[in-house]
Amino acid sequence: PDDPDHIKDPISGQEKCHLCPRLGFSHPITERDVLHFTYGHYFQTPEFDDMFSGSNYNLSGAFPMVGNPGLAAEETISYEVGVKHQFDDITMIDITGYYKDITGLLDMQRNFYTALRAYDLYVNGDYGNVRGAELTLVRRPSDFWSASMNYTYSIAMGKSSSERQNYDYAWANWIIPMKESPLDWDQRHAINADFDFRIPQGEGPRIGDTPFLEGFGVHLSWNYGSGFPYDEASQGTAQPEINGQRYPWTMNTTLKVNKTFWIGPVTLDAYCQVNNLFNRHNVNLIIDEAWYDAD
Repeated sequence: PDDPDHIKDPISGQEKCHLCPRLGFSHPITERDVLHFTYGHYFQTPEFDDMFSGSNYNLSGAFPMVGNPGLAAEETISYEVGVKHQFDDITMIDITGYYKDITGLLDMQRNFYTALRAYDLYVNGDYGNVRGAELTLVRRPSDFWSASMNYTYSIAMGKSSSERQNYDYAWANWIIPMKESPLDWDQRHAINADFDFRIPQGEGPRIGDTPFLEGFGVHLSWNYGSGFPYDEASQGTAQPEINGQRYPWTMNTTLKVNKTFWIGPVTLDAYCQVNNLFNRHNVNLIIDEAWYDAD
């Protein structure tokens, strides 16, 4: 590395430019309905470690990995169309469908510099796509309460979830997959719901002239998610199924009760918050798939 001429036939890095057009419109179609559409290009620069790792060009050891300064950005083309409908002055529903085409995801390419010795180079060789629909129902604050609910159905497919997948498969002498499979973040169903009850200052039931429940509030937040995929262990084949199993579904509920006091120019808020109200045990990570599958 101290020798300025230690690289044979060096080439200079090239500038890379990205044009990211985005178009969106929202158009009323009736007094209570609005059609909205969005189209856009988005990009993400690769991490520096993927571009410059192994820059000392030490190819000793088994399966060395080398960064690629010529990596292009990962790009997503996104389409979204939906309709909003207003039931009344405080209630609205939004139904939206979307599709995302992802290209230039990082992969690893094996390069032989002798008949038996090779190194793996980061390349833009993978792709993926995400499609789904989203339903949102919102009730603005009225009569002391408000609520919202969001449901998302999504399918995320691609050739690999990690830039190391081809590297790991080659190390294990497995067949490099060529077809799409569920990506690691492929969560088919997700629901988020919130309920809020709140009595403003000067309102609510009274004892004499005193609104004793003013400033009282209850907020309930509930989240549900279907299971993420994972690989079944010990499949005993050189072409194992990718992400053929699913984690259990997860749920979390948070409750917050508070009371606000107005004392002259001072506002005091006392609250109690309970996380995981129903003591739900969620499986967030499987360390050993073989033991988990056997249980």
